[in-house]
Amino acid sequence: MTQIDMEEIINSSPIIVFLWKAEKDWPVEYVTDNILQFGYMPDDFTSGRIPYANIIHPDDLERVHAEFDKYLEEKVHKDFTLDYRILTKFGDVRWINERTLIQRDEDGTISHYEGIILDITEPKRSEQKIHLNESRLEALLQLNHMIHTSRKQIIDFTREKAVELTDSNIGYIGFVNEDETILTIDSWSKNAMKICAVDNRRFEYSLETTGIWGEIVRQRQPIIINDYLNCNLPTKVFPKDHVALNRFLSIPVFDKDKIVAFVAVGNKKQNYDYSDVRQLTLLMQGMWKTLKNRKVEKNLIQAKIEAEAASRAKSEFLATMSHELRTPLNSIFGFSQMLHDQISGELNENQMEYVSNVLVSSKHLMELINDILNLSKVEAGKMKLVPESFKVFEIIYETLGLMQPAANIKHINIETKIENDDLELYADKKMIKDIMYNLLSNAIKFTPENGEVCVKTSSINGKLQVSVSDNGIGISKDEQQEIFKPFTQVDSFLTRKFEGTGLGLAIMKRYVEMHGGNVLVESDLGKGSTFTFTIPMGYKVE
Repeated sequence: MTQIDMEEIINSSPIIVFLWKAEKDWPVEYVTDNILQFGYMPDDFTSGRIPYANIIHPDDLERVHAEFDKYLEEKVHKDFTLDYRILTKFGDVRWINERTLIQRDEDGTISHYEGIILDITEPKRSEQKIHLNESRLEALLQLNHMIHTSRKQIIDFTREKAVELTDSNIGYIGFVNEDETILTIDSWSKNAMKICAVDNRRFEYSLETTGIWGEIVRQRQPIIINDYLNCNLPTKVFPKDHVALNRFLSIPVFDKDKIVAFVAVGNKKQNYDYSDVRQLTLLMQGMWKTLKNRKVEKNLIQAKIEAEAASRAKSEFLATMSHELRTPLNSIFGFSQMLHDQISGELNENQMEYVSNVLVSSKHLMELINDILNLSKVEAGKMKLVPESFKVFEIIYETLGLMQPAANIKHINIETKIENDDLELYADKKMIKDIMYNLLSNAIKFTPENGEVCVKTSSINGKLQVSVSDNGIGISKDEQQEIFKPFTQVDSFLTRKFEGTGLGLAIMKRYVEMHGGNVLVESDLGKGSTFTFTIPMGYKVE
């Protein structure tokens, strides 16, 4: 194969062969004809008009010098290889990969460098796109975790990432009022603010009178300007001493059909394109989502605080009112009892009936007041546990003894299944007794005559489990969670038919939870219910 054949093969390939002199700025002694792919003729270099260093991108020249000098100092016998940018004859930027070997004279002095360069612009662009996408995803993940940071931090972070992802020099983020008439700039690049010397700088603009800032709202679509001085926008004029612009990109952020925010970047060294638009669009959507979520969470927290404050106020009011009612009610109950016992003289049949009604009503009202007081104390955090050790069966049978007369009236059979009579519990004895009383009272109340009630206890993994079952009216699935709310019974029909304050289960549930336990209910309408509470055997009071 002749040298001419070899040159034809090389010139038809993308690989460009160079022979550089070992002198300053690397003058070219020989270059293959396919240098034309960058717009140059071989004679541009071999004539000495253009040294090779002149086509290396100014931002990369220092790095190329440093890497090559380091290569020479190391005196290694391998190729010098480096990726860097060059400028074509038309001013375009291309990435190349250079591989070079040193040529020496007989005395060992370096005379030439011979090597090849290969255009790797497309692979580099793909690599940069991957890197940009990774950077954007990382930014979106960070935004997603910034819900608890300040609004300013979120906006400043997004603006910094917008400049970084588009390889811009400056940028800003602004917001639009509800009727899209006022634009407010919330975040500026620090370097832009240092350069800008405009007097009376403003951060709020009327759409009607503002210039380039307002175009994004007026046009309602991304704006790309890669030659700012020669663009045909009538609003492109800036005030004196404003930051100079050569390239400009802005995109709107929509919430449904309303523009709510916008971002703009400027002075990128290369032209802006729709890849930049995509990066900014996704980034700004992430910012807007984070700001909305932050506002929702802030509102929820505020609502929770207000609800808790209202609940405390309600509990304090109920407690105060209950105390105020209890004193006169005790007098009514006491004097009614005296009349009922006929201490001051005999009563006729009608009088006895009336006094009995007063006694029953005042007793019911006293129970309601006591329940309200207990619930208020629990909700206000003023109810404290007073734990002690006791046998579980003692509480069970003591409560059964209290409830047996009510069961006998309705001919209800109460069955017990106590796993272990020696089972000991460390808990607030009075609260456990109230829990059992409430469950047994409800079971008997809502079970028809000749019905069945069963009390079962067991210990599982260091926890006491107590179940009270009945074959009464049952509770629908929808109402099974409602019954634990204060002043709630199964439905209005039951409220009319069965007496009760609607506070018992609410208090019982809170007592169980104060012991670190939980309450479950299993029920079907017309088939009865089973209430089960589980608490640790040795609950530790905090």
